This record gives sequence, structure tokens and C-alpha cells, in this order.
Amino acid sequence: MPQKGMGSGRGKARRLCTARGLLVLGACLLEVTAIADTTESHSGPRVTFVAVPLDATGERALSSLWLVGEQALGRSPRFDFVPVTDVLDPAGAEGRASKLAEAESAFAQGTKLYDDLDTQSALAQFDRAIRAAEQTDLTRSFRLLSRAQVMRIAALVANGTNFLVDNEIDRALALNPRAPFSPNFFSPDWMAKSEKQRRLTLEGGRGRLEVRSTPSAAVYLNGQFRGASPLALTGLMRPEQFVTLKVPGYQLEQRRVFEAQVDWPLRKAPRARSLSDLVDAVRADPDGPGRDEAMRVYGRGANVDQVVLMMARAGAGGLVLTGLRLAVDDGHTYAFKESPVPNADALLTAADTLLTPILTEDAARRDGKPIHHGPATGGWSRRTTNYVLMGAGVAAIAAGVIFTVRGTRLHDKGSTVAGITLDVVGVAAAATGAYFDYASPKRRVAEEPTHAPAPIQAAPARPAPAPSAPAQPLKAPPARSPSATTPEEPDHRQGLRDQLDQASETRRKQRQDQERFEAQKRKREDDLKREKESDLRNY
Repeated sequence: MPQKGMGSGRGKARRLCTARGLLVLGACLLEVTAIADTTESHSGPRVTFVAVPLDATGERALSSLWLVGEQALGRSPRFDFVPVTDVLDPAGAEGRASKLAEAESAFAQGTKLYDDLDTQSALAQFDRAIRAAEQTDLTRSFRLLSRAQVMRIAALVANGTNFLVDNEIDRALALNPRAPFSPNFFSPDWMAKSEKQRRLTLEGGRGRLEVRSTPSAAVYLNGQFRGASPLALTGLMRPEQFVTLKVPGYQLEQRRVFEAQVDWPLRKAPRARSLSDLVDAVRADPDGPGRDEAMRVYGRGANVDQVVLMMARAGAGGLVLTGLRLAVDDGHTYAFKESPVPNADALLTAADTLLTPILTEDAARRDGKPIHHGPATGGWSRRTTNYVLMGAGVAAIAAGVIFTVRGTRLHDKGSTVAGITLDVVGVAAAATGAYFDYASPKRRVAEEPTHAPAPIQAAPARPAPAPSAPAQPLKAPPARSPSATTPEEPDHRQGLRDQLDQASETRRKQRQDQERFEAQKRKREDDLKREKESDLRNY
């Protein structure tokens, strides 16, 4: 029977335990969450992520960009993240969401029945929760499955069916070595048994599983990202494992396997064409309105409020990453950033750093109208046109003065009229060029204030969701040692201070840009004034 006082210790018994591993991408190391738990829902805007390579150099970085982007969005408490697998397969996503709701409901009912000492009925509900959870996206909800398995074992102990408990403990820990067994539910003997089995599992077994797929896909073992297929998984304690495969443009594939080798042909997602259309449109116009319109079309089809896009292209000495977050309803760009990547070792850090302001800054609309952001180093063609207009205007004014002087001296009315006309045209051209140079996209971005989101007090760190599949093979993470411990939770206060410091630095740079522009504008006006005064003196 359940031990006395178990209700008061329930929260402690279910304390979240997060295991972390190392993802090796070439020479890069990235910590990834071993077991994701996204059963909690966020009430913020629905947002999805897309990575687009603009050339062959960017194509080689595509794997890492998908991984880092979807992890960053999954960690953010501001958004309700929709992964690409759900965007491109809405029917499959709806079915998985339905099973997730069923699993959560059954788990809650089983917990209540267990508290009421009706452990037979609780066992049935935990069985139901396990069956439903196995049909969800385990890369996002494996924690729920693991908790249901532990509570099922607790119900078996309470019912006195001890002959089943040994095998169930082995099975639960083989799938999740960090599964929480609490003394509130288990006697000291069972706690000792579970801890012994946990140590054996962390040391690793002799089991091996080879995963192949067409095309290559991201491989998740029991909710944990392990690399890209073809992939050999070793150190398994039992043949029973949950394997999930993901790749952008294809349906999610997930099975409970018992074989030593699996080979899956993946199926195209029903809406895969929408992703390829977006990629083509962005490649055709990566810095213009065609990019934004394609993002809006994709976002409307995905039924999301915002789309986060990351582009990669070759740059001076390496790679250039460009990221932006766009509103689907009117095309407003909330944030736009560019970052150079000097070498492959810095790719993951640069991508993650770039996404931080993309997900936290919110640029205000200008006079209620949406803002379009071009590249941070771009806008040169429009600015060049503006300078040509100003130069042509100055030349027309000078020519007009010459014609006017000639017409006055020779009493030639035609020359005088031509001179005055040239002066008017020159002033109009120069004024037009100056106006559009001031209103150019680059200057508008520099002048536009950004606002950091309101801090969320005591927000718990949420493990990252499963990323979409990388296109290039990735190495499996190294095996954990028995002494490995769960990393400390991130310091949210330090993160908030960093955000405030970054916002202050951004405002300082904006003021400097504005002061430089005003100085250049005054210099141009003074030059024009001096030139006109010189012409009048010569006349």
C-alpha cells in the first residue's frame, strides 16, 4: 500500500531530472538536453523555425542550424513553438497531440486514484497513459512516458505483485537512467534495487542497435538526440528501445524496436512542397520583399503567428549567418541580425548567440506601419542610387547657374529659361536623393528602438525540444560515466542582466549612428551652400 505521507511528498517525488549529453559536430561540442519534456504549454505567439542555405557553404551548415534553431525556440518561454515536422504534417501532429492529451489525462486520473488508495484502478490508468504516450512525439514528451512507467511500478508494489516489479524497474531504467524513484512510493529494499540497476545502466551494457534510413535523418533514442543515420548505437542494456527519426520535409517516424538493426524508408510530408517553395523564394530574393512574402505564405499555411528564419551564406573568411523574426499578419520584422562565423568550430556558438536577440527583441512598427529589414551590410544599391540623385541634382544646379549667367549676359531668353529649369530640376533631384537616403532601410533599422521583453520571474528552465533532422551525418555523443551528474540549472537572473546590458549597448550604438548621420547631413548642406555662394560671387 502507499506509504503514509506520500501526498505531501508528491511534488518532491516528481522533481524534474534532466540528463544532458554532448553533441559532437565535427570539432564542435554542444550540450543538448537528453530527455525533453514539453507537455507544459506556453500561451505566447505560435512560432516556427526555418533554416535556408543560400549557397554550397551554407548547405554544409544546414544540419547545425536546424538543430540550434529549434532548440533555442523550444527553450524560449515567450513562444508556443511548432516544430517543422508538425507544420508539414498537420494530421500527424493532430493525432500526436490527441494522444498526448489522453496520456496526460490518464496520468492525472491514475495519480488521483493512487492518492485515494485505489491502486488497482490507478494501475489501469497508468497502463492507459503509457499506451497513449508511446504514440506521441517522444522527442518532446518522453518524460511523461517515463513518469507513467515509474508510477505503474509503484502501483504494482502497492498491489503486492512483486514478481513483476524487478523486470519493470530494469525496463524503466534501461529506457531512462534518470527516472526518479522516490522513497515516498518505494520501500528501502526497492530503492536499493533501483539505485543498483541505475548504476549498471549508466555504466552501459553490451547491446547494439544500427539505424539506417532513406534519406539520412536525425536519430533519437528514447527521446534523446544521438546523431544522424546511418548510426550505430552501443552500450544498450536491453533490446527494447524507442527510436524516432526526423528530417525536414518528411513525416516523423517512431517505433519501439527489438531488433539489432532497423532500416526505414521515410515518407514525404503532406505539406513538404510548402517548405521547398519557401526555400526557393528565399534563395531567389534573400534580402528583399520576396523573402518576407514567402515567409508570410508559409506561416499562414502553418497556422502560426511568427516565423523565425536563419540564412547561411559564404562570407569573408568563413560563413555569414542572417536571422530574422517576422509577423505573419502584416510582414513586420520584429528583429534582424547578422553575424560572421570565422570557422566551423564557432558555428554553433555563433548561431545560438545570434538567435538570442532575434527571440528577445521586439522592434516597434514605424507610425503603425510594418518595417522591412534588409541585410545589415546591405542597402548599398539603394544608397548608391540616392547619392547619384544628389550628385546629379548638384550638377544640374551648377549647369543651371551657368546657363542663367550666359543668358543674362547675352540677353538670351532661352538660355535663361533653360538655366532656371535646370536649377529647379537639380534642387528636386538633390532633395529626393537626400530624403530617400535618410529613409533607407539600413538607417531605419539603426534608428528604430528595440524593446526587451518583460522579464519572467522564476521561470523554470525547459529542456530543448527535438530538432529537425540534420542533412549531414553527426557523430554520436560520448558515453556518460557513472559519476556524471546533471548540470546546474541556468541562472535566469544573470541571463536577464545580460539582456539588459545588450539592450543598453544597442541603444548606445543607435545614438552614435544617428549622430554620425546628422553630422554627414550638415556637411552636405554646408557644401551645397558654399558652392552656391561661390557661383554667385563668380557671377
